[in-house]
Amino acid sequence: MKKILFLLFFIFTLGCKSGYNLPKGEVELKTLVNSKYILKYPKDWKIRRNHTQINSIKIERFNYNTSTNAWFALELDLYKSDEKLNKLINDLIDKDLILRSANILSIDHFNSYTEVISTYKIKHSYFKRATRFYKKNNDISQISFFCKGKDSEDFLKYQKIFFDSFKLK
Repeated sequence: MKKILFLLFFIFTLGCKSGYNLPKGEVELKTLVNSKYILKYPKDWKIRRNHTQINSIKIERFNYNTSTNAWFALELDLYKSDEKLNKLINDLIDKDLILRSANILSIDHFNSYTEVISTYKIKHSYFKRATRFYKKNNDISQISFFCKGKDSEDFLKYQKIFFDSFKLK
């Protein structure tokens, strides 16, 4: 009888545990600093550099796992323009492979950036993406936070960490 109770307790405990192991309290952070920007990110996330673009990185929640549910991307100096950012936004969306075919939920203009919230589908999975476009010295840069649509509420805490800490120098 004790074995059966232990087995039921074990199965119940596993069934209630979150598959993502998201921390409930404070998140330990690391800081990435270079000559162009400052960015804080969760200590347990992994940085991957994009070898095709010198000024870009990707930071993933799960390293080398096909079930990656959230990631952050940074791409600096994508384009040059002397136009105001709010006038460029439709052109920037058209140039972005994912955004141009996504369902745009909102476009909001702020003093230092323009934010685009969108959803899109790849194969059988739905994703939510928040992208901020920045302009400094006529250079357009972007940061984006991606997550599977069903997990978007769980990962808002992480999106806030990336977006609130990012500063162009």
